[in-house]
Amino acid sequence: MIEKIRPYTTSPEFEPELIGKASKAAKGLCQWVRAMEVYDRVAKQVAPKRAALAAAEAEFAEVSELLRQKKASLAEVERKIGALQEQFEETNARKEELARQVEDCSNKLERAQTLIGGLGGERVRWGEASDGLGKILNNVTGDVLIASAVVSYPARSRRPSASGSSHGRS
Repeated sequence: MIEKIRPYTTSPEFEPELIGKASKAAKGLCQWVRAMEVYDRVAKQVAPKRAALAAAEAEFAEVSELLRQKKASLAEVERKIGALQEQFEETNARKEELARQVEDCSNKLERAQTLIGGLGGERVRWGEASDGLGKILNNVTGDVLIASAVVSYPARSRRPSASGSSHGRS
């Protein structure tokens, strides 16, 4: 229809002001026909733009969904990173505690070796003292026998000997 009315709308005689001199109804009809022709031109220009807008909106919806998925993936990765960071800090604290324990054990071992080294000389002395005590222990029976004889011997019959003791030990 627009192709059929185009020769009329492009004519210089098809002006609403000129036609309005003849008839007001014809002027209104002329304005309506011109408006339809302008509408057709605009609609032909806008239609591709509307199609492009719809395609862009569809692409935007896809990209928005992809962005939402990526944000969810990022949040999951950040959560995992947080958990790994917490595990790292716990492991690091455990490592420091173990290093402190190793240092304590090294210090104790060093002190123990110093003590053992210091007591090494005492071992010889203790061995000599043990040998001496062993000899004394061998003589205890005889010493007890002599001591009981001295206690049971009457005090008035005691005579001092030439060496100054009443009994000699051998």
